[in-house]
Amino acid sequence: MRSLMLFVCCCSPCALAMQQFVKTYKTIELLKNLQLVFEQITFVLSGSLPDAVNLFRVLRCRNVFPVFCTNICDSLLTGATFAESWMCGLCNIGGDMLSVSEKEEILSFADSFGLGSVDEQIRICKHFSQFCINAIDKRKNNLAKNGKLYLSGSLLFGALIFVLLF
Repeated sequence: MRSLMLFVCCCSPCALAMQQFVKTYKTIELLKNLQLVFEQITFVLSGSLPDAVNLFRVLRCRNVFPVFCTNICDSLLTGATFAESWMCGLCNIGGDMLSVSEKEEILSFADSFGLGSVDEQIRICKHFSQFCINAIDKRKNNLAKNGKLYLSGSLLFGALIFVLLF
């Protein structure tokens, strides 16, 4: 019975720490996909100037974050604005994994995109691509710095609970 309690007390906090690691890696993957979207928008705009629906159809055909691009296309085809479609697409792909400031920054893309010249739109996409790169680097650095702390801290917390129980 004691070994079962020790196992539960030590593994439960470790499982929570591992869950945090998985969430961090999923968020990094989400940011990488968004970075790819911004880079591909830049590439498409450098060759032609399609409307929003055709732009995201092209991205979907190129297999660039197809779930996100499909969400945006479907929303645009139902009559939503680009800002509403962008927000809907971000919420559907797991925008809750992002921090509040990251989510606000990525949502602000919809307010600034489509205004001005093609060069201005390309500059905006490059800015948001760089924002994603910086957010990925920040998460990776935080994980490298605090990863061992999360795991060892959870083990020590589990051991403390075990000692207090017995």
